[in-house]
Amino acid sequence: MYSSPLDGDVCFFPDIDFAVAPVPQLYELVATLRESGQRVAPIVYGQRRSWLILGFSDVSSAFLHEKSFPSADFHERISVPIFGRVLNAMRGAEHLSYRRAIEPLFSAAAVETFRELVLVPLAHELFDELRGTDSCDLRAHYAQRYTFRVISTLIGVPVQDERTVMSLLSSINGVFFGRTEEAAQASAKLTKYLMPLIEERRRHPCEDLLSALTGLTVDGHPLSNEEILIFVRFLYPVGADSTSAQIVNLLYHVAADAELRNLLIQRPAIRPKAIAESLRHSGAIAFVPRYSAGGGTLAGVEIPPNSPLLYGIGPAAHDPAVNPDPEEFRLHRENPRHLAFGLGLHVCLGRHLATAELQTSLDVILDRMADLRLATPAQRMTGTLLRTLPSLSVEYELLSVN
Repeated sequence: MYSSPLDGDVCFFPDIDFAVAPVPQLYELVATLRESGQRVAPIVYGQRRSWLILGFSDVSSAFLHEKSFPSADFHERISVPIFGRVLNAMRGAEHLSYRRAIEPLFSAAAVETFRELVLVPLAHELFDELRGTDSCDLRAHYAQRYTFRVISTLIGVPVQDERTVMSLLSSINGVFFGRTEEAAQASAKLTKYLMPLIEERRRHPCEDLLSALTGLTVDGHPLSNEEILIFVRFLYPVGADSTSAQIVNLLYHVAADAELRNLLIQRPAIRPKAIAESLRHSGAIAFVPRYSAGGGTLAGVEIPPNSPLLYGIGPAAHDPAVNPDPEEFRLHRENPRHLAFGLGLHVCLGRHLATAELQTSLDVILDRMADLRLATPAQRMTGTLLRTLPSLSVEYELLSVN
């Protein structure tokens, strides 16, 4: 452990800013911390000393002790200035009221209906565009566009506006990497774009999420236009980016391992096991940033007031105490334990939708891409807030829909 050159605080690996460095060796570094007996370790994140929680049990405990380390402490500082008062920035009864109102829109039953009507046709549409090709970048052509279009279809954004909205969302996501001014400007432009759509749905509701939100009430009061805007602005980054990255991570394993691929083709019933193990082994989110305004104690470590925290959901999934030989991708791992969707009061609202998108993507790619294989040498995943591959170039024989 050394003094950080950034702020004078004592940190592990002081030359690595885990917010921006690619850290392909992330889990090797985590293993080093475990071997030295660390459960909560100070590291540099965003040029500040931040406290990384490593173990499955400790990360689970932090999620469940919302009163000690509230989600709102972080989101009030980072999310609210750009998106508005998002659900994760709410506390107590207010949070429960809004969550109870919105959650049925993303229930397992609602998603299953949406899967057949939208998820499957959208996936096939993107693969149909590949006719006449035998190679592509699945990240750029499929994963990023697919998850964006899923959210856009939910909301009712016209396909012809895809590039404009995607560009704005890319800028908005800069808030999580310190680009607050750029994010604020893009958020204002997205608001200007969305407002006419909301007003149109109030006048002429249809079968989409935006119409459902205009008819929603919380404690007897209808949602205002601003409340709907807040939800939609936040839905894209939390609902599209992480799922897109997870699709890439899952499909990487399928393209890189012919034996795995053949098993999944021959035995469709075990495909959910591949999804669960990809969430554990190659989760798209390695660190969940939080903030402790009041400080407290975590795993016997005193956290000072006004300290950034990092819930290490990636390190937790690589905890050998709950997942033996965690660096191995094991299709038949018994009960792979992960926290990819969080835990407790703020468990991911879109977890059923994300799982359905992963299942649909896996099904369609196995049906449509024969002899799927990597077109370039194997890569290592990078990043912490979003941990994935910069590209996923593959070769294949494209098949028609049966």
